[in-house]
Amino acid sequence: MKHKVLSKFALCGMLLLPFASAAVVQAAGTWTISVEDVSSYGRWSSWGNPNVKQTQSSYASFNGDVVPKRTKPIKVRLINNKAQKRSSFVVLIKNKTKRADDNTGLRDRKYWGDARTDKNDPHSARVKFHFSADYK
Repeated sequence: MKHKVLSKFALCGMLLLPFASAAVVQAAGTWTISVEDVSSYGRWSSWGNPNVKQTQSSYASFNGDVVPKRTKPIKVRLINNKAQKRSSFVVLIKNKTKRADDNTGLRDRKYWGDARTDKNDPHSARVKFHFSADYK
C-alpha cells in the first residue's frame, strides 16, 4: 500500500516537472547595475552597463538603488546600442521594481537603461539602479 502511494506521488511529480522548469525559464535573466549621470531638461543620460536579454519576455525590469529626491521623478526605459527605445518609460523608485510591459528587444542582444529627468526639470542628477531586459 505504501509503495503504491509513493509511486503515485513520484508519477505526479514527474508530470509536473516540465511546468516547473518552464516557470524557472520565464523568470530567468540577470540584473545589471548601472550608474548614470542624468542631464537636465530630459536630455540623454550617460551610458551605463548593458544587460543581455535572456528570454522572450515582453517585460523590462528596473529597480532604483540611489535615486535623488526631486519634485519631478526620474524615468528609465530600455534602449538598444543605437539608442532606439525598446520599452516605454517607467518611474525609477528606490528599492522598488517597476516593469515596462512593452519590451520589444530580442533575445541574446544587449540593452541599456536610459534614465532621464523630466523635460521641465533644470537639475541634473546621478542615479544608480539595477535593471533587466527580462521579467525579474
